[in-house]
Amino acid sequence: MDGIYNNEKWEALRNHVGGETGDALVKAFKELYSVYDEKMIDWYAGLYDDKVGGYYYSNSARDNEYVEENGKKIPLLPDVESTFQSINFWCGGLDGGIKQWGKWLPEWLQKKIADFAYNLQDEDGFFYHPQWGKNIEIPRRGRDYMWASYIVEHLRGELKYPSFKTAPQPKADKEENKKILIPDHLTSKEKFEKYLDSLNITERSYHSGNELAAQVDQIKAMGLLDFCCDYLTARQNERGQWHHTSNYYANDGVFKIMFLYNAAERPLPRPIEAATAAIDAIVSDEKMNCVCDLYNTWYSVRSILENARKYAGEDADRISEEILHTIWRIAPEGILNTKKKIAEFKKPDGGFSYGPHSSAPHSQGAPVAIPDSPEGDVNATNVSCSIVGNIYMALDLTDYSVPLFDPAMREKYISLLEARREKA
Repeated sequence: MDGIYNNEKWEALRNHVGGETGDALVKAFKELYSVYDEKMIDWYAGLYDDKVGGYYYSNSARDNEYVEENGKKIPLLPDVESTFQSINFWCGGLDGGIKQWGKWLPEWLQKKIADFAYNLQDEDGFFYHPQWGKNIEIPRRGRDYMWASYIVEHLRGELKYPSFKTAPQPKADKEENKKILIPDHLTSKEKFEKYLDSLNITERSYHSGNELAAQVDQIKAMGLLDFCCDYLTARQNERGQWHHTSNYYANDGVFKIMFLYNAAERPLPRPIEAATAAIDAIVSDEKMNCVCDLYNTWYSVRSILENARKYAGEDADRISEEILHTIWRIAPEGILNTKKKIAEFKKPDGGFSYGPHSSAPHSQGAPVAIPDSPEGDVNATNVSCSIVGNIYMALDLTDYSVPLFDPAMREKYISLLEARREKA
């Protein structure tokens, strides 16, 4: 999206990079930006429910009371992950997004969202949705804790009840902390090791990495994070990955597992090999199974670069320079390939779908939409927008990033939410 606001930023980016490379990079970025349009603003705003103070996952979730599964009717209601992502897409994947919410979100919306998240918390410290209850998978429970606690801590302050994060097991002798849920596999190093073995990381690196990343706050609070990283390091292969074959799935695993090393403030072993594998995936012809595949590759490069700079000690400069040299070599081609691939996931409603043809009917095991709906969904659309910020960070160009939407579009978004509030 051009205009006076963005044209000035494009020129600043072009001049900073300089020469033919600057021209090629800006041209490639503009091609990528053409995938995003104003219709996305209307679509996102249309998912907000003022009675709840949250956002639906998709149009099919908003427009249907329930989805039938295994003979049961499961309500389709707003959820905290979709709520977080429906606000945070404005940061386009750049860090610090939630810290900026208070500067542009109207106070009434901040309160609505904060109250919605706050009231989901149970006495056991976790956050549960009325449509799903407590019988949810570990990644769903972990992610809901992550999103909801972010929202409450930044927009409201303290959580409703103590949690493993504020009062982990060693301090759970106080009366008010006795109800805190400590998952059994985190109660000892021996149980945790058996749990890690059960994940089969070398065969299921993405799924196991996803499950671990969703629990990173819990693992850290229970003093098991260094042990977890030691376990992972011992099983990393020579390509810097964990999966037996180098492909999108293998890189998806690296993307998730990086959260553990960064949380532990430890350098990732074999960073150059891992980054090179991700860069190869960016320009590959491999068919994407889901919209996350390219997001995860760019994010991996960005995350590995950040990790090396912070934790690689005297090797930091050498590692980061080699990674940057490699990613810059394919930058315009990689951006154009990204545009080509994610365009396949764009849907007529303005959003992007998780799969090539439809939204994902489940999110971390929980029902969120009508199956086989040819529609955009919040998770996939947030991922598609966040790719942009990850590219800038992977190229070390954060200070010259061009926003997907100018301030006028944000004002439109707020006005649409105001209109939905009045109709509620």
